[in-house]
Amino acid sequence: MTGLPIRHDPLLRERNFGDIRGTPYAELGFDMFAPGYAPPNGETWEVFHARVDRAWALVRERVAAVDGHLAVVTHGLVCRSLAARHLTLPDGREAPERWENTALTIVDDRAPWRVRLLNCIAHLDDLATQPVPDSGAV
Repeated sequence: MTGLPIRHDPLLRERNFGDIRGTPYAELGFDMFAPGYAPPNGETWEVFHARVDRAWALVRERVAAVDGHLAVVTHGLVCRSLAARHLTLPDGREAPERWENTALTIVDDRAPWRVRLLNCIAHLDDLATQPVPDSGAV
């Protein structure tokens, strides 16, 4: 524990897929990520991106108010929306279609919001080779 304050904000939640939430992709029979798809009782892409824009404004406010680094934990589609629409990606890259679980992205703390590390999961590479500590349980 760091003792630092944690702030939860619903603006950073994943896209609301409404009535299809929790349905396995294989059972849908269509692409729920298609540009024009509007899930019943969920967020359209336009509504989702507008919410992410509000979240980005909040993040920028928080960055300006802290002395040091700010960690933002959110979801893949939120990261993709931010990367595609608000961040300066390295080497002319485009935002990845898929954001990996537990991926790390590092962004400079002021405009032009340059990404120094994008969608990185290198911290997971050695997990399979790490010994599991003996808990003493049988």
